[in-house]
Amino acid sequence: MIKNYYTNILLLLLLLFSFAPAVFSQDDPDSIKTLKDVSISKDTLESIELIIEQTKPINNEDSIETKGLKIIAYPYAFYTPETNLAFGVGSLLYFRLSTSPNVNLSKIQVAGYYTINDQYFFNAKPSIYFSGKAGLYLEADFNFGEEFRYFYGIGNSTPKIEDAEYQMNFWGVTAELAAEDLILGDSKQGLIYEYSNSTIIDKLNNPNLVDGEINGIEGGQVGGLGLSLTFDHRDNIFYSSSGYFLKLSGTFYRLPFGSDYSFDKYLVDYRKFWTVYDSHVLAIQLYSNLTLGEPPFFKLPQVGGSYRMRGFIEGRYMDKQYFLTQFEYRKIVYWRIGIVLSYSYGNVSDKLVNFKLKDFKHTLGTGLRFVFDKEEKINIRVDVGFAEGTTGVYFSLDEAF
Repeated sequence: MIKNYYTNILLLLLLLFSFAPAVFSQDDPDSIKTLKDVSISKDTLESIELIIEQTKPINNEDSIETKGLKIIAYPYAFYTPETNLAFGVGSLLYFRLSTSPNVNLSKIQVAGYYTINDQYFFNAKPSIYFSGKAGLYLEADFNFGEEFRYFYGIGNSTPKIEDAEYQMNFWGVTAELAAEDLILGDSKQGLIYEYSNSTIIDKLNNPNLVDGEINGIEGGQVGGLGLSLTFDHRDNIFYSSSGYFLKLSGTFYRLPFGSDYSFDKYLVDYRKFWTVYDSHVLAIQLYSNLTLGEPPFFKLPQVGGSYRMRGFIEGRYMDKQYFLTQFEYRKIVYWRIGIVLSYSYGNVSDKLVNFKLKDFKHTLGTGLRFVFDKEEKINIRVDVGFAEGTTGVYFSLDEAF
């Protein structure tokens, strides 16, 4: 017999950053938004978080008491000169598909916004860990929208220009299905499929697009099939304090897979975590995104965004090859409040042999954490990044790495 217990309903009015108006300026074109990653505005940073916990003890001597579905939901708003005023909603659903604590927590992230300039974006990211000996894992990313993006040209020394924006609509899906120990022990091997359809609907006088010499200047379809290999030995997938994570993947974009462009993409993502003393956590990430062939410009590796080289406008620098190292210091300092200090060091180049250390770019950052679920170590993060005279503020429900 199963009894349902509904407990722990919490309504929390989250952080109003006192410095948010200072780091964004209506007259500063380098003020950064991270729309796809649920950003916060320069004028508004208000979130209402709701946790609904459902507990289901099962009267079976072979089972254990487990947590059911939990939800974090929040509204948000932001303003930039490009988008004008925007309103959105985000949420995180997380749960386990097993009574065993050895099965990782599954999650579904959903976010979307709409602006008074008729821009919009929707994104859903399920990451599902199945029970059973096969150790199946399903990860997907569904998105569609119409938004302004930035394009300063291709290369690691492109000049700053006034008319860097362009407008694009798009929709797409990426899916990865992986299983344990198919080829190598102690790892997951997976199959990846990616498809997107993009249209550049307004070049907005961007001088790098109106000349017609850039590959992908009108948009197009991008479809690819790939393979992945993952070693995951983190103590917690949401907030890691020990262990390591390594993922290798290669995706091949060709006409039979639905692509207008022919190119290859190879990713290496290594993360290592240490608890050095009394919950002081050090984290490091080594990341590379290497492409071969002729990808459209909007699919080139890009510096900036909510997860890597925070502080740069996403797309400020882009090229075929991308290397990055970033470090973070993390600490929960009081009650459920934590702090983060970060440093990133990376760059793009057209060829591997053309990377020069003197050209690498740096970012510094700091941030606050609010622990919403102490048992599962799920945090709300608000980060500020600083890079080459620009500042970015980022809001999300998971760590950058």
